[in-house]
Amino acid sequence: MSLATGQLVLDRYVVDGFLSEGGMGSVYRGHHARLDRPVVLKVVTSDGSSDLLARFEREAMLMARVRHPNVVGILDYGVLPDGRPCIAMELAEGTDLGRVLKAGGPLPWREAVPILDGVLAGLAAIHQAGVLHRDLKPANVVVPDAPPVTPRLIDFGIACPTERRGDALTRTGTVLGTPAYMPPEQLLGYALDARTDLYAAALLAYELLTGDLPFPPGSVRDVMRRLSEPCPPPVAPAGRPPLPPGLVALLAAMLEREPERRPATANDARRRLRERPSPVPPATTPAPVAPSSTPGSAPGSTAPSGCLVFVAAVPRARLGMPDERRWLAGLAGDDGRGFVFRGEWWVVLFDGLDGAPGPRAAALEVQLLRRYGPATRTAWRLLERAPELTAAHLAGAARLPAELSALLDAAHAPDREPGGAR
Repeated sequence: MSLATGQLVLDRYVVDGFLSEGGMGSVYRGHHARLDRPVVLKVVTSDGSSDLLARFEREAMLMARVRHPNVVGILDYGVLPDGRPCIAMELAEGTDLGRVLKAGGPLPWREAVPILDGVLAGLAAIHQAGVLHRDLKPANVVVPDAPPVTPRLIDFGIACPTERRGDALTRTGTVLGTPAYMPPEQLLGYALDARTDLYAAALLAYELLTGDLPFPPGSVRDVMRRLSEPCPPPVAPAGRPPLPPGLVALLAAMLEREPERRPATANDARRRLRERPSPVPPATTPAPVAPSSTPGSAPGSTAPSGCLVFVAAVPRARLGMPDERRWLAGLAGDDGRGFVFRGEWWVVLFDGLDGAPGPRAAALEVQLLRRYGPATRTAWRLLERAPELTAAHLAGAARLPAELSALLDAAHAPDREPGGAR
């Protein structure tokens, strides 16, 4: 029986509309009747077995242990008048990665790595709480539609405790989940641990980076290859920079057939992911370089090497917030050095830039304008070498290098629109 729009559930939640239906239940959007807080309501649709109902109740009990920004939280649990259990969960605003891939294809590795980092952070949280996800896949990870990108794990309908108590619902030999994302031990019904979720996380990252799974699903032969053959390394799509060797090596370790050869924990994998990416060896045949918008460069010319210096005037009140500083640090990425000074300026230096500076600068502008609005002012320039910035410069006790001072003046020029030409 479906829930009706406007129906009051568990004496405090109002149903706003139907969202989706899965193997265990139907999902609705709703809100708290008194607090007007948006929620997701999940209700069993089957009249089903006691095992199904027990798994559903266990989902609420397990996930109520977890409070983490990368995991959707359980808010409430109860039973409807007709006997069906109902869970009220946080609403994860955004789009699931399955739809992201379907709409736009694979992501550049610089965009995929922060997502994998967030997924691993969420897995570390649930594992520390004694929970395995067991059904990690793109459709079960939601990312917001605007920065900052904070992926959230959802749908713990087949989650299970990491400690085994002889429960028939989690016993060895029970195979639950999505076969395309299962590691060998899960396909075979063997005992599972945290490394099971790491294998699925690596498959998810593999698909984000390449657009495909290493072993396409759909046949017994594909399953047998996964059980017997090493996983082929991911390769970036044509026209994109090669994947960093360190990232490829980490995914290979997470996709080992034997669990004991994978990283032991999600935090171990996350530490390896956060190490500075190894230099990418040059391709045998250089790929064409996009035209550079660097002042003075000819259209279609190869992007010169050097240091991209990017400056932005950011609202003072926002720049003083720790969360904003962390977001800006993430925007600089692994190859940029960011600085905050004079209460309103953010400066980032990309030394030894690989590729045309124009697209990189434009991408930064878009992110900043989305977050801080049209009052944001930016400017950038490609220099032969990085300007020297000391603590005295940042504190205002020393005169800034001439190139940087000129950029700050350009960003504040009254006749210049945000995102305009340099």
